[in-house]
Amino acid sequence: MSRSALMSWVSCLLKVKYTEVGEMVTGVPYCQMMAHMFPGCIDMRRLKVSQYLDSDECIHNLVLLQDAFRRLGIDKAVPIESIARNSFKASLEFLQWFKKFYDKSYSIEWEDPMGGQILR
Repeated sequence: MSRSALMSWVSCLLKVKYTEVGEMVTGVPYCQMMAHMFPGCIDMRRLKVSQYLDSDECIHNLVLLQDAFRRLGIDKAVPIESIARNSFKASLEFLQWFKKFYDKSYSIEWEDPMGGQILR
């Protein structure tokens, strides 16, 4: 999937407009998507949510995500340091992996708000 299609997918799923892969560095969208797929897997009260998070707060959120993976037996290391440093390549690769993981773990179709077509 292209970057724009991935961001459209995240935006549609979370009902929040995300336009850049860099917006994923906070870990918040990943935690929200995990909570959507596996309710209760992340204590959302522990999530640091703000428009301007520092790298320590981003790392905190990504560690929550990694802990949820571990508890659920998901054998994938979250590239915490790379994502928190805003590495575009690491962020895009992880988002692409997450989309595939989501498609395998949660079978629901969504409608692209721009084109109106059903995407998976």
